[in-house]
Amino acid sequence: MSSSLQTRLKRASRLLPVALLPFAAHAQFNYAPSNATNVAGTYTDLGTTGTAITTANTDDANSTAQAIGFSFSFNGATFTQFVLNTNGLIRLGSAAPSSAAAFPTYAQAPETGPISGTNTADVNLIAPLNLDLGPGTAGGTEYRVVTTGTAPNRVCTIQWKNVSDKPQAAAASVPTVITSQLANVSFQVKLYETTNNIEFVYGAAVVGTGTANAKYAAVGIKGSAPASSVVASKLSSAAWSTTTFAAGPYLDPTLGNGHNIRQTFLPDAGRTYRFVPGASCGDITVSNVSTTNNSIVLTFTPGSGNTSYNVTYTAGGAVQTLTPAPTASPVTIPNLLPGTTYQVTIQGVCSAGAGATLGGLLTTTGTPPAATYVTLPYTESFEGPWVNGLSTRDLPTVNWRNMPATTDASWRREDDGASANWSFLTGAATGAYTPVASAGSHSARFHTYGTDAPADGGLLGKLDLYANLSGTGTKTLTFDYINPTGTDQLQVFLSTDGGATFSTTALVTAGVSASFSSRTVTIPSTSATSVIRFQATSDFGNDDIGIDNLRLTVISATRNEALAATVGLAPNPAHSSFQLLVPAGSLHAATATLSNALGQTVLVRQLNLPAAGGTADFDVSRLAAGVYSLTLKTGNDLVVKRVVVE
Repeated sequence: MSSSLQTRLKRASRLLPVALLPFAAHAQFNYAPSNATNVAGTYTDLGTTGTAITTANTDDANSTAQAIGFSFSFNGATFTQFVLNTNGLIRLGSAAPSSAAAFPTYAQAPETGPISGTNTADVNLIAPLNLDLGPGTAGGTEYRVVTTGTAPNRVCTIQWKNVSDKPQAAAASVPTVITSQLANVSFQVKLYETTNNIEFVYGAAVVGTGTANAKYAAVGIKGSAPASSVVASKLSSAAWSTTTFAAGPYLDPTLGNGHNIRQTFLPDAGRTYRFVPGASCGDITVSNVSTTNNSIVLTFTPGSGNTSYNVTYTAGGAVQTLTPAPTASPVTIPNLLPGTTYQVTIQGVCSAGAGATLGGLLTTTGTPPAATYVTLPYTESFEGPWVNGLSTRDLPTVNWRNMPATTDASWRREDDGASANWSFLTGAATGAYTPVASAGSHSARFHTYGTDAPADGGLLGKLDLYANLSGTGTKTLTFDYINPTGTDQLQVFLSTDGGATFSTTALVTAGVSASFSSRTVTIPSTSATSVIRFQATSDFGNDDIGIDNLRLTVISATRNEALAATVGLAPNPAHSSFQLLVPAGSLHAATATLSNALGQTVLVRQLNLPAAGGTADFDVSRLAAGVYSLTLKTGNDLVVKRVVVE
């Protein structure tokens, strides 16, 4: 369906809170990589001139608002103050950054820091060396500001003196501690009146102790969003004179890994990075929207000088950037979820910088087609080919539903991640498990390995089987499961109302399983509209989760009173636990179900006793006092024992 952007927004305004309707132009950011230079210069320590900036400590702290001394224009606004953060950055204005610990969360990920972050407090940032900083080895760590010259040519100089990058603990991508690379370094930000130029000037540094290693700093300037930024980039094994500049954010894979530092390549005294504003870019003036189940298409009239467009989108999780940057209208955002509202922004980029950002809420169309309920007995080996539901080959059969239908946190046949837009499809780092199946040649695979960043750990992938369980008899679910390592897990939940609601307690919870192993559970339902949910939770681990050889069967059993008489149960009444004594015979592998007086299942477990019989302990310490029924089912036998809990 298609409509004008303005019409869509008017409709949305009747339905959505005002806070969710910012689809309007944001300030222009007129700094561009083409106007940034890297030159040799002179570093002059401020000494005792100006004003010392007070902070609560020299580790993670923000200052109070400090005076610039004149009006400085940046990102379409005028500023007379700034707030200093001890971790090598300032925020223009009187408000502080989002956190006192404002730096990339670990040494190898500049894309996780405030320069590339989406927190609304992390805007109008100037970062000469943003990483986890503390006191330097020379002592006398301080922060200082001084404004010099006469109007209209004044300069505000902000200085971090005698600081050092703190040792970085081991992280997901780097298994060893990264020691301090710059044991002592000083640097400055210079803001120029009238021209609105910005300079980063670095003093000589002292080599850090310990092993030389790459550590990634975020260096650059940022306007209202990660796309409105200019970032510095260099290899750790290269001199600071080789630094180049690019449009942000760092998470753009075409930009390299950030401003890498290493103790064997120190800044030369006076090294200067200069950012010069250019003429404003022309703004996008007209935009139409077309949506499908899985995409949004933006059609617009470019502004003068636009050569490419920064496009971002999010449904409330991580902000995604469309790469490579589009160069013409229309722009298509693919691989989206159906019936989902996205915050979308688009911004024109020209040689002078970036134009105003147009942003707002847009919703994809479509609802999932109705699923067909299987009848029992049912088997599924996931051999395929899988069929199309809301995306390409996202369903094993029409009896299944998959949420999300695409992206890394989705289910697919183990060899078909390309249809889900999975990361890491080839090579050693794919997240694949071995063997790929327990029966046949294929399995169903959840791509926990492919989530974008450690912060994404906890994403859910839900694969639902729709089943008619209305017949009599005991319904049993059996499937094979593999999850070689990690804290990711698989849980099985049950819905008896067609997926409207699910049980709060999992029927099965499975963690690590180095190879395929079988899981069996009784499904306590007689509903014709039952849904069995396989819910996987991501841990950003080294391998994925797989299921295979699924069987859903019904067992017709008759009550065997003679056999029941041979089963012992003591103590009864029970206080915190009781012991079940099972004789030799078929009950050693029975399914044991404990139900309350209302018929509600409170405990299900599979007995795995020797064929010669044995005992099984049941913990009832958390159950309310009352009368319970313990049902043992196996083959054609059904045994029921009465249990009293006091």
